[in-house]
Amino acid sequence: MKISKQMTEHFANEMHNVAKQIKGTENVEEKLFYFSAVFGAAQRVINFEFDDEMLCIHQVTSLAYNQIQQRIVLIKSGQQPTIGLPNNLFIVLQDMVEELAKLVEKGESTHALLEKMLVLSYATSGNGFYLFQKGELKI
Repeated sequence: MKISKQMTEHFANEMHNVAKQIKGTENVEEKLFYFSAVFGAAQRVINFEFDDEMLCIHQVTSLAYNQIQQRIVLIKSGQQPTIGLPNNLFIVLQDMVEELAKLVEKGESTHALLEKMLVLSYATSGNGFYLFQKGELKI
């Protein structure tokens, strides 16, 4: 990643805080709200110091947020009551945010983690949840 030490520290600190906030609430909507800070923080970094990998972080976390939010809305509205959320979704998501902070701090690639995050968010789709229940999709 080609961002300054100051931006790296700012982003990593924000990710540590996000993970802490996600862990600190039982409310699903609050957990997702705190997660939205990930792509918000990535956007701020991009605005000052454009970086391809930070753009990937922004895009993947934004997609994950939208997929998870869509599933929550559908569940609450009763439109698709048979498709739920994996029980450990937010525990895994919280761990991923913490891992993201550590990778950015160390200057290591985030691509493998972002791939896992895509799989996690896919588990909230109809087909993804089906594959998760079958044990073929691991999060």
